[in-house]
Amino acid sequence: MTWLIPPKLVRRRPPSPILLRALGGLIHGSGLMAIVFRLPFVQILLPLALWVLLGRLDPLLYDHGREATRFQFTWTGLATLAFLPAAIAVGRGTAPPLDVGPGGGAEGWPGIVGTVASTPFLWPFAAVFTGWLILSFWGAVSAAAGHVVRYPLTLRLF
Repeated sequence: MTWLIPPKLVRRRPPSPILLRALGGLIHGSGLMAIVFRLPFVQILLPLALWVLLGRLDPLLYDHGREATRFQFTWTGLATLAFLPAAIAVGRGTAPPLDVGPGGGAEGWPGIVGTVASTPFLWPFAAVFTGWLILSFWGAVSAAAGHVVRYPLTLRLF
């Protein structure tokens, strides 16, 4: 990120440990923005962008960005695979349609929980989503506390 700033204005001091911990927590917590923005692949693109932009500041931020991007990439694939049985069942007509939300059968969280509980095809996806949510929060809190985060069940391809 320092290539955007004129050389005479670049500070040569390393970032403070408090800033490093805050940025590490931001990198790991950025995957949770997929819930807020509801755009496809935001959970992968935000940690990747922060890894590229902030990874040059400190090796610890580079490690946080790489691990968060690996985690989001792996668990997005797991969620996709876990949702396939539900999508196939709804497409074949062997499961009730997922009519949650405006114009559907139920509204809000009670409707979502009721639909998931009554549709066994969604149970694997619910388990993966719950694991992703818990591990994302755990990673953000651990990184903000200054710990090096290594997620379980993560492919380390890059």
